[in-house]
Amino acid sequence: YDYSSLPDVAEETQIIILGPQIAWALEDVKRDYPDKIVLTLGIQEFGSMNGERLKSRIDELMEK
Repeated sequence: YDYSSLPDVAEETQIIILGPQIAWALEDVKRDYPDKIVLTLGIQEFGSMNGERLKSRIDELMEK
């Protein structure tokens, strides 16, 4: 989903992933959705689309 859709879809998910283009919104999204796991993809992660790496990051965050 694009960033403007976030208010409509955020309640349906546990994790919000922001692309590097909107990493500037990280603190706002964390504040607005304190019960969600929020993370940003770096440029390398976004470009490589490495699903295994992303899954590892999510697993680490969910263990906290």
